[in-house]
Amino acid sequence: MSFSQDVKNEILHRKIVRSCCVTAAAYAVACFGKYFDDRGVVLQTENEGIAQLAQKLYARCGITGTVISKERGTGLIYEFSVKDPEQVQKMLNLFGHTGRETTLRIRPDCFKCQKCGSFFISTAFLCCGTATDPEKEYNIEFLSPRHSLSQQLEGILAQYEFNPHRAVRKGANTVYVKSSDHLEDLLTFMGAGNAAMRIMEQRMYNDMRNKTNRLSNCETANMGKTVQAAVQVRLAIEMLEEAGALETMPKPLQQAARLLHTKQVKHAGGVGAQVFAVLVPHDLAYYGIAVQVYKTHFVHLFILRFPRNCRAKIIHGFVVEFPPML
Repeated sequence: MSFSQDVKNEILHRKIVRSCCVTAAAYAVACFGKYFDDRGVVLQTENEGIAQLAQKLYARCGITGTVISKERGTGLIYEFSVKDPEQVQKMLNLFGHTGRETTLRIRPDCFKCQKCGSFFISTAFLCCGTATDPEKEYNIEFLSPRHSLSQQLEGILAQYEFNPHRAVRKGANTVYVKSSDHLEDLLTFMGAGNAAMRIMEQRMYNDMRNKTNRLSNCETANMGKTVQAAVQVRLAIEMLEEAGALETMPKPLQQAARLLHTKQVKHAGGVGAQVFAVLVPHDLAYYGIAVQVYKTHFVHLFILRFPRNCRAKIIHGFVVEFPPML
């Protein structure tokens, strides 16, 4: 079963006590059903429970409706309808409509108490709403072919600070909410507390996973740069040895270079993390980690002392910094 169906099934188990809330819920069926005019009202759904709920709501309002099932290519469709002229007139009088309006608009006087809006929105979701699985994305949508109703529904959701948005997709007016915080509040407002908790848990899981991935990617990148720089320094020292240039340097520098070459960096000259190793060809004039040593252009390996608070890059226990051209 999809997440959207789970949300609807949870809303179906919600109890409506006050008569004004029953009227508001029945009004949502009329507004967001297939049609609502002087011919009556029709709601089609794939969920039998929604059709039966609509029938019960109208029965509590004193209006008789019928539920039938129709076979379609995608499966059974359940249709709730009120078509008897006498019952249609009762319904129109209850909702304050004539049935001949050129533009159907939501009447605010159908909401008598603070909870009427909650039951109106939750029933509207049952009739025309969908909810995306939070493992994929955070999204709740209300679809309606009526432009004015979509505008008013957006306004009602904004009144409760759910931060809704509206768009036209494939000829259908879509009112949607995407922020996870607002989705949790909206689901709780509609009576789907378990679904709201599921989104909260999924958001916490996604935040932890994203944080772990960022830390892992950062560590991997730093390790890659460290290894690359260390290998380049070691290759440079090997080139100095092959060219015989290492023997022309003072003995302390030769000893430090050999210690670097054998990875015994912490003992190089006894200065530990205060040792700076600078190896730059004479025609290389930039700061950076990457080192490119040409076989015909060598300079000496300098070991310098700097204070511990000096900004530099730490590579395998020693500090490497590349100054301007020497």
